[in-house]
Amino acid sequence: MPIRKFANVDAMKTPRWRPPGDPEIARVFAGLLEIGNRTGPRRFPPGVHKYSSIEDMQQALDHWAAKGRPPGST
Repeated sequence: MPIRKFANVDAMKTPRWRPPGDPEIARVFAGLLEIGNRTGPRRFPPGVHKYSSIEDMQQALDHWAAKGRPPGST
């Protein structure tokens, strides 16, 4: 990452915009996703889950808390 120098604190607050279509946007976005995945992993799998009872739901929640994925998934 390049080092940027600022004359004063107000200059630091100006956003850095990239022009539309700049290939650097994809690299920056991928980096942000990587940071998010490392700092805040999912605690439950994505999607909508149906349960036949409250007990089944609680069992799945307990399993996700222990293993990080729903019962029956690979």
